[in-house]
Amino acid sequence: MLALAALTLALAAPVHCDSGATVFVDGPLRVFGKGYRFHDADETETGHKQYACLRGRGPVAVGQDSVTNGTYGAAVEKYVFAGGRYLAAASYDEGEGGATQYLDVRDLRTGRHRSVNAMLDGAEVPIIRLSANGDLAVDADGALTAYPFAGGKQVLADTGATGLAIAGTTVYWTQSDGPHSAVLAGNPSQEPDEVLEPVKFSRRNYCDSRAGRTVLRTPRIRVVRKGKATVACRVGSGRSVLFTEPTPDLHAAGDRWLSAGDGEQAKVYDLRSLQLVTIAPPAVSRALLPDGTLVWSTAAGELDVRAPGAAEATTLEAAGASAIATTGTTVYWMAGGVAHSRTARA
Repeated sequence: MLALAALTLALAAPVHCDSGATVFVDGPLRVFGKGYRFHDADETETGHKQYACLRGRGPVAVGQDSVTNGTYGAAVEKYVFAGGRYLAAASYDEGEGGATQYLDVRDLRTGRHRSVNAMLDGAEVPIIRLSANGDLAVDADGALTAYPFAGGKQVLADTGATGLAIAGTTVYWTQSDGPHSAVLAGNPSQEPDEVLEPVKFSRRNYCDSRAGRTVLRTPRIRVVRKGKATVACRVGSGRSVLFTEPTPDLHAAGDRWLSAGDGEQAKVYDLRSLQLVTIAPPAVSRALLPDGTLVWSTAAGELDVRAPGAAEATTLEAAGASAIATTGTTVYWMAGGVAHSRTARA
């Protein structure tokens, strides 16, 4: 009873947007965890309750990871952030009867919430993407379905779909005959979503101990700003990259790549070797792939890619490219009203 009372008091303690252990920082979004421990005569449970704040407003409870000395466990496997306000979470819990998957979308601006029952195999991590209007797209073993935030569902492909990606309200996938696309409901948008995975907590380390304000955090990379200096480091490493120029446009990919843009150009750094590997010209939009390849488009719709160490960029579309989305090493775009795709290894 004393342990239960202590746990109840701990969970009832105020949670603030600047507290806890940071899981992700992505623009206006911060996801963090608050640890807890429960113990009674039969069972011990430890874990983190996870919360999200949008521009310092919240927090909103979004999931937990926990484990017991019995058969129960729970975890958030991935988040997807889109539209500057919508957060999707794929999570599960498991016990003696096996695992159950949960898919949830929250509007962090209004507090509205939708749970999606996609009848997923509890043993599989679902492939999910999120539109700028909060519509969730789910790939369930090749069957592709969109779940509008307002309710209902839309079947996009019955079978054989791969390579799910979204740019704003345009959803892409690939089948045996090539790339496909569909436009989801809501106000048109081309803003890409951000897949945040895997969700892990790290022990305190040199990278997380650096003083300053965290402006980007993934499970493997942290970027911190103090005064006019910006420092990027890999979690678990004692080495870092120092930026002295403004770096408002930051993107991390994989466990080692970071792009930093200042409105005029973008630079890609390999945080493992601490080397500058790519410099790209001015662009309207940019994306960084898990292998360090940078993708960018111009105001005229020229679409280019450049891999780390490549002598020059490769042009995927000379003009008219729009709604650019990426997944893995695949780049999708619209041109002439038709969906196109290419594996982006320059």
